[in-house]
Amino acid sequence: MSYYVGLDVSLKTVFICIVNAKGKVVREDAVESKPEEISSYLKQTGYEITQVGLESGNLTHYLKKGLQKAGYDVVVMEARKMAAILATIINKTDKNDARGIAEALRVGHFRECVHRSDEAMEIRSVLHMRQTLVEEKTHVVNSLKGHLKVYGIKLTKRQVKTLGCK
Repeated sequence: MSYYVGLDVSLKTVFICIVNAKGKVVREDAVESKPEEISSYLKQTGYEITQVGLESGNLTHYLKKGLQKAGYDVVVMEARKMAAILATIINKTDKNDARGIAEALRVGHFRECVHRSDEAMEIRSVLHMRQTLVEEKTHVVNSLKGHLKVYGIKLTKRQVKTLGCK
């Protein structure tokens, strides 16, 4: 029989829900947010896992890569579409979200996200870090200039550049 796994991911834990091909919940539990922990849990169940589904988020790349390495077919679902589906659940909990993700995976009610390569993720991270540094530097320079104006000191662009700030 086919089994589908829904993962509701948070920073510390992942809530796991396993449903069979008929939609019956056969197992639910929470484990640490590490691919090794999830894989170990799934292996010890003894079920033949057809697919593992999770919403897109910060840990998605890390978890998907680790679970694929362990031999699972992992589907990353678009978070906005899943949010709309999960919003119909009356009692919104991690447990119920994992059930909703597993059920959406089983019946095909999801839109899959594009999985970026490691190189693309590295480039994206470096660009985001650079953007953050530029924004922080601008904030510090503007703040310094504002504080100095109180004392009648008006820094020009040239003076700021001389200080090595621009």
